[in-house]
Amino acid sequence: GVNKESSKTIGGKKMRMVTTIEELSDMIRHDDLGKWDEEVKVSRIRQNDFGELLMDGRRMNLTGHAEAQLYGRLGIPVHYAKRCPAELLAPHVNHWLEERSDQTWFLRMKGDKVRAILSTSYSILDNRHILNALLENIEGQGFEITMSSVGDDSGFHVRLVLPDVKVDTGAIRSGERDNIFGGIHISNSEIGKRSATVELMLWRLVCTNGMVGLTSGDRFRQAHRGAGLLESFEEKVGRVLRSAKNDLEYSLFKFEQTMGEVTEHGEEIVKAYSEKNHLDKATTEEAVAQLHYQSRTSSMYVFSKYDIINAFTAAARTKVGDERYKVEAVAGKILGDSLGGMERIAMRYMEGKNHERNSN
Repeated sequence: GVNKESSKTIGGKKMRMVTTIEELSDMIRHDDLGKWDEEVKVSRIRQNDFGELLMDGRRMNLTGHAEAQLYGRLGIPVHYAKRCPAELLAPHVNHWLEERSDQTWFLRMKGDKVRAILSTSYSILDNRHILNALLENIEGQGFEITMSSVGDDSGFHVRLVLPDVKVDTGAIRSGERDNIFGGIHISNSEIGKRSATVELMLWRLVCTNGMVGLTSGDRFRQAHRGAGLLESFEEKVGRVLRSAKNDLEYSLFKFEQTMGEVTEHGEEIVKAYSEKNHLDKATTEEAVAQLHYQSRTSSMYVFSKYDIINAFTAAARTKVGDERYKVEAVAGKILGDSLGGMERIAMRYMEGKNHERNSN
């Protein structure tokens, strides 16, 4: 995969990780080199004692993702298969491939590597198609790309901001103005990891923090299924972009209000939302540290909802692509939740931890 970082001035400020449409197009073209697809009868596939896939005798390596898809399709537990020595696993795999020899699978390849093993009902909506849909819709609208990642490992993610849709939330400790911009986040996977998604996003300029998934009504998911996928996607992208300015201005207003919503349970809320959204220990610890660092309240024991949101978006900066998106999406959920509801989630989390301690 390719992750591109450069800089460009937006709203009078320099933003890192900015790419032009031309650069994004080059990244996609570069990532597409050597890709090919084929519908394959399962009777043509076998696995050898080295863990390689043989397709009509041609040796193909499997990515970790394609390997998991293969075992999933054969009903072999993935954790078991990945621990099993290749020469012991091959007879099992070949037995179950033989059982499914009349099936046809859709394989996505890059050179001699299998990227994905999918059903024939999978419909192609690739990164280059997403780019074309963007080109159709963003011309003359004032959108600028602030970040992008392209590749099977990181996933496809593109962020567009509207430089004239922003709110200045005051100065932070360094004296810099804390500008929040409204924008769009577009994501996709070519290997069955996720649907193509378009959603509204807030982008905190001061430290390139992003936040996605503002409200469920402001986005759509396009599963890789059915006919007319590209036309449907282009139409939906156009609809989101046309209403983006008004929707984002309302979201920015809501975000500004969070500065006045305060709680004494900031740390507990961060830990509870981390657990609820399956974030790892390192990310949780980073979010708790950022909660204190990012806080703009006068008391070290009181935090605003704004602080809690920024704790997650700041913690996400250590991640790339899909992993970054996952952490930032938690911040989007928090924006949509009431503070009272958040405190109840934190209390349930604390009760669960106390119960664990007492039973140990």
